[in-house]
Amino acid sequence: MEKKIKKIVITRKDLVLQNINSNELSEVTRPHLSQEYDPENHLIEEIVFNREGDIEQIQRYVYHDNKLMEELSLDENNEVVERKTYEYSDQGILQKEFIHYSDGFFDTLTYYYDEKGQVSKKILIDSDEEPESVEIFEYKEKNLISHQIFDGNENLLFKKTQAFNDNNNPIEIIEEDLETGSYFKKTYEYDNEGHQLENQTFNKKDDLIERAVFFYNEKGNLTEVIEENQKGKNHTFMEYDEKGNLLYQEEKNSDDILKGRVERTYNEDNLVVESHVYSHHYGLGPDINYLISYTYEFH
Repeated sequence: MEKKIKKIVITRKDLVLQNINSNELSEVTRPHLSQEYDPENHLIEEIVFNREGDIEQIQRYVYHDNKLMEELSLDENNEVVERKTYEYSDQGILQKEFIHYSDGFFDTLTYYYDEKGQVSKKILIDSDEEPESVEIFEYKEKNLISHQIFDGNENLLFKKTQAFNDNNNPIEIIEEDLETGSYFKKTYEYDNEGHQLENQTFNKKDDLIERAVFFYNEKGNLTEVIEENQKGKNHTFMEYDEKGNLLYQEEKNSDDILKGRVERTYNEDNLVVESHVYSHHYGLGPDINYLISYTYEFH
C-alpha cells in the first residue's frame, strides 16, 4: 500500500566561515519550509521561514468534497494578510473567486467556460464593482493557443500565443508584456518519444539570444544540458540510480570550471532525504555550501 505523506519538514544547514579571518567552517541549522497534507494529498498548510529561521509567511487551504473552498495568507504574527474563498456550480465547476481584504471589501473573479468546459474568460471586478481586468483564453482542441489580459479600460496588457505539434507538445511560445516591454519567442524540438532535444529563445528583433540542447540515456532520463547565451556557455551533467532517482548534478562554465553541484540521497520509498548543494562564485563573493534535509510523516 502506497504511503500517503502527512507532513514534510525541510531544514537547511549552512556551512559558513566563523569570521573573515578564519578558514574554519561552522554549521548553522535553521528551518526552511514545512508542508502539511490531508489524506487526499491536498496541501493544507505551508510555512516559509526566512534566513534567520523565523516564520516569514503561512499559507492555509481548506477543502470540502475535494474542492478548494478557502485560502488564507498569514504573516509572521499569524495575522491574515489575504483571504480567498471559492464558489462552485452544482456540477462542481469553479464559478467565482472572492479576494477578501482586511477592511471588509472584496474583489470578485468570475470564470466563464466554452462548450468543452475549458475556461474561456475571467473577469475581475473590484470592490467598487468596477472592472479591473479581463482575461481571454482560446484553444485548439485541448491546447491553449492564446491568452490575453486587458485592463478595465480594454487596453491590452499581456499576450501569449502557443503552437503545438501532433503530439500536443509546444513547438513555439511567444509572450509579450506591454506594460514592461518584455518580449520573447521560444521554439522547441523533440524526438519521436517526445523528449525535448533543443529550445531556442529570440528577442523582438528575432535575434537568437539563448539556446539549450538536451541529451538522454537509454531510459529516457535527462543526462546532459548545454545552455548558451550572451554571457557564455554552461554545461550541466546528471546521474541517476537504478530506480531513476536523480543522484548527482553539476554545472560547469565554458572554461570547464565548476559553477555548482547538487548531491541527493533517497530513502526506501524513493523520497529525497538530503540534498547537498554547492555554488561557486568565482571570488565575487563567498561560495555557498549547504545541506537540505527532508523529514516525512505519514497518514
